[in-house]
Amino acid sequence: MAGSVVAQYSPPVTTALIGVMGALVGTIVGSLLTQALQRRNAAYARLHEARLEAYQAFTAAVMNFRKALLDRWFTEHERRSDADSQEVYAMRSAVWAAYYQVMLVAGDPEIVRRAQQARDVASSLKDTTTRAELNERGDACRAAVGEFAVAARHELALIGSKKRRRTAELPAA
Repeated sequence: MAGSVVAQYSPPVTTALIGVMGALVGTIVGSLLTQALQRRNAAYARLHEARLEAYQAFTAAVMNFRKALLDRWFTEHERRSDADSQEVYAMRSAVWAAYYQVMLVAGDPEIVRRAQQARDVASSLKDTTTRAELNERGDACRAAVGEFAVAARHELALIGSKKRRRTAELPAA
């Protein structure tokens, strides 16, 4: 009886079974690889979104802080209506919180350096004594925030292009 079972499995049947098993293994491996690549791409997308949110929050915080400091300066130097010092402190806290968020998510040290520069230039507004100096530092603050935004945009574009490249490299289903 054992001889008859062996005789029933001819080489073409064995070859076909090996082919089917290979196809199944290939499908499973391909599926697992695709799943891993999709997870990685999702992680990059989340990182991209976190960076975008942090960079937006930082630029808004610095510009709001700048405005509060300009208001305070005019109050102190040109005897305009009282500015709320609490607003300045709240804005300063918001700038520092946004700065730390940028530090946590930035992939490029240059972005952190630009953020620090924008934060410092904004803070220097409180030390001005003349209107000309205030205008000069106010413009420098705007420029520093602009330089930060350009560096951040460059990093975000790089991440986006890497993501598009990886997606293009995925095997066709």
